[in-house]
Order: sequence, then C-alpha cells, then structure tokens
Amino acid sequence: MIRKIFFKCVFFTIIICFFANYLGPIFSETRRGVGVWNDFYKEPKNTLDLVFMGSSLSYSSFNPLVINGSLKIKSYNLATALQNIKQSYYNLLEILKYQSPKTIVLEAYTLDISDLSEENRLGFKFENLDGQKLSLGKLKATNQQFKSFKNKINALLPFVRNHNNWGNIELIEKNLEYTHIKNRFLGYKLVKTKVTSEEVKEGIKRLPLTHSFDDENLKYFKKFVELCKLNKIRIIVTRAPTLFYKYNKDYYLQAYKNTNEVCKANDLIYIDYNQKFDDLGLDMTCFWDPKHLNYKGATKVSESLVKDLKNKGITGEKTITKYNEPEDYIYSNAIANQGQTIFKGNFLINDSLKIKEVKVFNIRKDEYSVVVKMNKGLNPDLISEFGIGYYFYPIDSHVQFLETKKDLKRKYTSIGDHSIPMSSGNNIYIALRSLKTKMNSFKTIKIEIHNQTTNDLKYLVIKDVNFNKTFD
Repeated sequence: MIRKIFFKCVFFTIIICFFANYLGPIFSETRRGVGVWNDFYKEPKNTLDLVFMGSSLSYSSFNPLVINGSLKIKSYNLATALQNIKQSYYNLLEILKYQSPKTIVLEAYTLDISDLSEENRLGFKFENLDGQKLSLGKLKATNQQFKSFKNKINALLPFVRNHNNWGNIELIEKNLEYTHIKNRFLGYKLVKTKVTSEEVKEGIKRLPLTHSFDDENLKYFKKFVELCKLNKIRIIVTRAPTLFYKYNKDYYLQAYKNTNEVCKANDLIYIDYNQKFDDLGLDMTCFWDPKHLNYKGATKVSESLVKDLKNKGITGEKTITKYNEPEDYIYSNAIANQGQTIFKGNFLINDSLKIKEVKVFNIRKDEYSVVVKMNKGLNPDLISEFGIGYYFYPIDSHVQFLETKKDLKRKYTSIGDHSIPMSSGNNIYIALRSLKTKMNSFKTIKIEIHNQTTNDLKYLVIKDVNFNKTFD
C-alpha cells in the first residue's frame, strides 16, 4: 500500500513538473539565451561541424555566417551571457546528445568568470538552463550548479520562479501571441552601434588589476577537455579582443600568459585576438561597448579566425544549399554566378574607391539583399569612412506598396546603412542586408555614398530595374 502511494506521488510530481516546465515561458520575459537553445534544437541532428561556446564575448565576436561559406562547414554559436566553464561543461554534455561537432571554439573569458557565490550571476544561470529541454542531464546540471533547494526549483521551474508575473496579464498575452523567429545569424548577436568615449571612461574605472583562474574553473576546464578528447573533438581556445586591452595591457598580457600556459599543458591551440588588436585595425568604431565587438569588429575578427582555422587545417566540403543572408553568397563565392546584376562598370567614388558591380538577391519572400562589389586590392578600412544610403523609386503602379505615410507622400523609400566591408578572396563587398517590400519594379534605384570625413556626396543612379523573384 505504502509503495503504491509512493509511486503515485512520484508520478504526479513528474506530471506537475512537466506542465510547470512548459508553462514557464508564458510567465517569463523573452531572453536571448532561451532563443539560442531553441534554434539549436531545430538544427538537423549531427550536421554541425563546429560549435562556438563561451560568454557574450563569443556571441558578439564570432559570426558563423562568415565561417560557414569560407570554410565550407556548418557552425553555430551557442554562447550565452556570462557563461563560465562549469556551465560550458554541462552545456557540452547537452550538445553531444544532438550534435557531433569536430571542433569547439571556446572563448577564454569563460575561464575567467568565477562563481563568487551561488547567487552570483543567478539570472544568467537561469537563462542558460531555461532554454534547455527537460531531461536527466538538465537535472544533473542544475543539481551541480546550485546547492539551495530554492534555487534548484527556480532553475527547473521558471513558472514557479516567476510567480510575480502570474497576474501580469499584459506579459501573458504578449507571450501567448509571441512567435519565435529563428536567429538569422546562427547564434551570433549583430549590433551596429558604436561605443562612446563616456562609456570607455566609466569602464576604465573598473578595470581589474591581476588575472588568475580559480581552482573550480580549472577543474571544470580539465573535465571539458577530457570530454572533448573522449568524443574526438578538437578544441580551439580563443580570447576575443576588448577595447580595454588598449588601456590595461599589463592585465591582458597576464591573461595571455595564464591562458597560454593552461592550453599548452592540455596540448590545445590558443589564439588571443588582443595580441592582434593593431594588426586587425581595431579601434573604438569596432565596439558597441568597451568589451564587445559590434558588427564591423566582429566581421574583422571572424575573417581573421577563418584564416587561422584554415592554417590549422580546419575546412570542410559542405556547400550551402540555401542562401539566407548576403554572407552566404559572399563568403562561399557563389556571388560570382548567382543573383541579379543591376549595375556593372566603374563608378568612381574617389581616387582609390570604385563600385564595380551591384547585385540583388531575393533571399526570402518579399525580401531582398543588395550587394555592392568594390574594386580589388582596396584597404577595407577606407570604406568604413563612408555612410551608404539606398533609395528605391517604384514604378507608378507599385507606389501603393510603400508602407509609411511619409514614403507614400514622397513616392519612394530609403534605407541608410553602415558600410561594413566584407573580404572574400581579393574582393571587397558591402551589403544592404534587408529590403522588405512587395515592390519589384523601379524607375530608379539610387545609391548614395557619403564621405563622413569630408561630407562629400556621390550618387550611383541605376534606371529601370525589375527584381527577379525566386520566392513566390
């Protein structure tokens, strides 16, 4: 009788936990880490060749779209905010249930992050676990990361943890209506803003003085390495560049030496991009805050990582079968024979800059990318001085598809964009990532090139353009 009651209690507890786990997202704020795990689970099983792991320094620095076409592999960035090596170890156990990567690129800051107490980074620990499927592995990871019963329950049951939101009708309605849109950048976080001098000054006040790894992190790093060796996974340890490097070189030299020693002891490859800071042409315009690269900086570092991985023999034979972003065309060199050419020639911007070609790609239904090819042998940093504006003047019958009152009144739409150079082979490209429109016939497309140093303007005017639609 007692045994029967016991099993009934266990059964009902499992049922309650199951439903409480799936109710969790309804009462939780939407967070990046949860979405990244959701997208990871949607990747076809055992198709990823390379996985990026670590903290926000990884997901702000390494763009899989640059890596995949360049190396003919498939990669994904599964880094989460303030993830330390203990979390990375348990995350890797979860990854290996679904994927069998040949390479892990681990960003080294994850080794620096210590657990000062169980409450330290609590929200970030919850975020990392919230995205994972309920399983025995998740139960074990939770049990190892938390000591208190309260935190274990809160980690496993966001429904319970977020009890303050039970009466938040606005949040509940928002979450019930929410449809998750897959991250177009395979886990990479694209940010185009630039850090301000004031943010740098404030950050400098909190710079650390000495660098070291604590014993628990070293213990879990060893476990992480052993798990990779057991599964025949090559580890590349990287350290993403930060703007603080310029103001605290002694600290980052310590970080380089300490990380290099640990990697040598484990026979691992280590690449520190702070040591390549000047060679890569990094400066304030490459960061969105003092620690994290923006899209311009991440493009430079990702392209540099491609060269480093090629030098280590890390390449594949996969070809992209579905082109979703301009990077897919550019880095795989498919741009040479795909897309629609709407301009070809020599449009002179100044003595050293020319536009050689403009192509349009229908990447999704009613969504296009415009890719501009510059002259060969160009210093990519020269392009960064320019702002680019794209103006689209539809034929009269397509004016109705303009979406704002302002555009309907002036009968055209415009998009300003950053001129972020992308290098593939000897060619340099810039791209308008996304034009969402039902229009596909234009009297004129005008590309404005604005020299932000001299304030000079140049316009490439392209007449009578009809976009080829590949998505119906």
